[in-house]
Amino acid sequence: MSKEEFQLLTLLRDGDENAFHILYNKYAKQLFYFINRSVKESDDSNDLLQAVFIKIWETRSCIDPEGSFSGYLYTIAKNMICNYYKKKIVVQAYRAFVTDEHTEEDNSVFSSLVYKELSEKINSEINKLPKKRRQIFIMSRRLNMSYKEIAVQLDISENTVDTQIRKALQFLRNKREEF
Repeated sequence: MSKEEFQLLTLLRDGDENAFHILYNKYAKQLFYFINRSVKESDDSNDLLQAVFIKIWETRSCIDPEGSFSGYLYTIAKNMICNYYKKKIVVQAYRAFVTDEHTEEDNSVFSSLVYKELSEKINSEINKLPKKRRQIFIMSRRLNMSYKEIAVQLDISENTVDTQIRKALQFLRNKREEF
């Protein structure tokens, strides 16, 4: 990492908008191409690009000027791409369900019941996680905290956060078959 980038990241962490704009101009084009290779729709790619930089601005106080900023940037982009596709799948499933032969009233009552039952099952399984793993999982998935934010708040390493999230997700995936 260059001395210039270290200084920019330090300024960004302290809320300097000019440093943010310089970093945006430095990384936006290549990050757009990265996102667009996965998403393939330029409007959505632009939206995701903007969302990545909004997240950078919102979490600027957690940025480590000595760490890999590009790695941090691409990790956020990957997560947003995954969330983009998850949302698309849910929307498609909902549209398929709604266009089925049910009335609107049947759909809303049925959806409500299915959602409630599924939520209860998921929450029950989350409550079975070990205490620390459950806390980390909830901070990540429900409070939308980054791994770095969780690590700082709980005074643990980001690798520990990553490991605990992976274990929690594997546990829930294994339980998914029971749903």
